[in-house]
Amino acid sequence: MSINQEPQIANVSDINNGCKQGLGIETVFRCYLCGHVFTIGDYWRRVDASGFGLTNPLVCEKCDGPDVLDRWKQQNIDAANRFWWFARKV
Repeated sequence: MSINQEPQIANVSDINNGCKQGLGIETVFRCYLCGHVFTIGDYWRRVDASGFGLTNPLVCEKCDGPDVLDRWKQQNIDAANRFWWFARKV
């Protein structure tokens, strides 16, 4: 199943329903790179990172760009290195 990677403008439905990000846990609807919390009228886009075995991130207009996947991969590497004890296999 492919995802829509087209830019979107946040609306009430996105804010109310789009904030369920995996595991059925309601979280704040935000940019995965900088943490910007989306409000109605904000630009957002979901990026397909499934080819890299990563979660498909949501990005804001400021963080979007041609290198967004490279930055997302690096952020995941940095987190794994920093929190190795949390992600270890027991």
